[in-house]
Amino acid sequence: MGFNYERGVGEMLENFGHRTESLLAQAYGDAPPGHAWDRFCAYDAAAPGRAGCGNVHFAPNSVRDYDWGNRTPVWSTCDAWPRYPAPAGERRQVDCREWGGGDIRAHHRWWLGHLPRAVGRHDGHLANWWTYAVDVNVAR
Repeated sequence: MGFNYERGVGEMLENFGHRTESLLAQAYGDAPPGHAWDRFCAYDAAAPGRAGCGNVHFAPNSVRDYDWGNRTPVWSTCDAWPRYPAPAGERRQVDCREWGGGDIRAHHRWWLGHLPRAVGRHDGHLANWWTYAVDVNVAR
């Protein structure tokens, strides 16, 4: 993975976010549907009423790619993910004010900031998803 230094920091964070998405999708590839990574990436347009943190292109309330400035509130479990695997039942309404009102860097920092980072394993996967993102050799 490398960054294009002709682009901005927001695009660098997006590249890193896509790397993270790819590695976690691979790590959870054999898991049954509805696993933790699926729930984390859920956004309201694709999973009404069950938004997690969305993904690099879709915030929890996005209706199209790069819709990070959407002010429509949706219910999300985003606050629970940094404490994963603690129960993720809590939900609250969120909108773009949570992730910078449309700013690419702010959204990606918000999204990355919600990646779980607990010790140990849960359901056969590392509970610290940063390991998948930054230390692939350890994450086997």
